[in-house]
Amino acid sequence: MLKNSLAQKIFFEIKKSKKYKNLSNDVILNEINSFLKSNPNLFNSEKLKKKKLEKSIKTVKSKLHRIYSSYILGNKNKREKFLNQLKKNYDLKIINKILKTSVSTKERLMYYEKLYSEIFKITGKPKIIVDIGCGLNPISYPYIGIKDLFCYAYDIEKNDVNFVNKFFKISENFGIRGKAAILNINDLKNISKIPMSDVVFMFKLVDLLNKKNKNLESIIKNLIRKTKFLIVSFPTKTLSGKPMNFPRRKGFEFMLEKNKLKFQILKLKNEIFYIIKGYQ
Repeated sequence: MLKNSLAQKIFFEIKKSKKYKNLSNDVILNEINSFLKSNPNLFNSEKLKKKKLEKSIKTVKSKLHRIYSSYILGNKNKREKFLNQLKKNYDLKIINKILKTSVSTKERLMYYEKLYSEIFKITGKPKIIVDIGCGLNPISYPYIGIKDLFCYAYDIEKNDVNFVNKFFKISENFGIRGKAAILNINDLKNISKIPMSDVVFMFKLVDLLNKKNKNLESIIKNLIRKTKFLIVSFPTKTLSGKPMNFPRRKGFEFMLEKNKLKFQILKLKNEIFYIIKGYQ
């Protein structure tokens, strides 16, 4: 909801950008309202000098970039081209080409098969997967090796959601069915819309949530009631490729232990996975 004319100005300027025009309105509005809440003097000011307005827009755009744009590679036309090829020839080589168009899926490409094998040794083979902040991760599901699989995939970017739905339309003939939709996990009310599942994936999502998000614990507690296992991952390298000094998330582990949630840790080359037992 746009609370004043300043919020409107920031919103419309951001939506003009090609980079953010397909980003969920809810996500943009949440960031604008968060920014204005932390800058009450701006919030109460209907008139703002041009330089300050531009600075405000830049600040919000910077946060949106951290949430989403940093994880996109290349031209999206390429992935559409590859998807058309996949319609004619459902082949892992073409699937790999699609996975290479996104940073996170490109990094996982060398170990997707091992990742799913190790996860499902612990959780058992799933029939229903929920993938939150999915990006292009559902395109990797052929590596799971299960012929009767259904996925509910959620993201904040319209193009990614539409693309994943196109993939599901193709893959349903090969035992992978699903439905993708826009969902902003920062809004706790949205968790009620998520169906029950065998596993929930939240790959590289927690770090992209608002650092000041006091809802993280509530998000985890609500999600864990919806599934048998929740798998949360974190990068172990920065976007520039440098190893992190402290790849394990002690604060996150403390929160899990405080809530008496049992978990196991799986470490792969660029990512650390927390496999958390659900309440089901």
